[in-house]
Amino acid sequence: MTPSPPAAPDATPPDVPARPLVPRPPARGMARTLFSRTAGFIGLIGLLIAIFVMKPAGLGPSMCTLQKATGYPCPGCGLTRSVSSFAQGHPLWSFKFHPLGPPIAILFLATAVMAVLPNRPREAFLAWLEKYDRYLWWIVLAFFVLMIVYGLVRIVLVATGHPDYAWWLEGDGTEAPWLAPPPHPQP
Repeated sequence: MTPSPPAAPDATPPDVPARPLVPRPPARGMARTLFSRTAGFIGLIGLLIAIFVMKPAGLGPSMCTLQKATGYPCPGCGLTRSVSSFAQGHPLWSFKFHPLGPPIAILFLATAVMAVLPNRPREAFLAWLEKYDRYLWWIVLAFFVLMIVYGLVRIVLVATGHPDYAWWLEGDGTEAPWLAPPPHPQP
């Protein structure tokens, strides 16, 4: 006679007290991320550097690896000089360096203002802005898509020798013609 197999253990788990569910903090939306106090102080420091340290012509040779390797500007080339020009009161120069620089400078200013606001008006504004959080994600995505499209169009314009973009190929791309002093008239 063969022994019967051992009985299967009971499938029900032993009586273990259920772990209390700990509520998770709500996920931070785009509004609270863009306008956090940390982002605001970064924006404030960025604006102060753009106003008091940066020159519209830049601080020296380009740091862009793509431009150094290929001679053509990347989609982000000119953004720092654009923000600096805008912060120093030269919106036309800013737009010529990079058309998306002025919106970034305005975003820096907005985050800096939000960082120093007292809690009550700051929270009221964030509560209002959170209603549009879904659209803020799309705006940020559209901004990056615009930056890439502009960068690709600019590469084509530089490569085809468009006169408004030829200066990118001269030197290291920091010699913008509108920054050159006007020639002195000959007597």
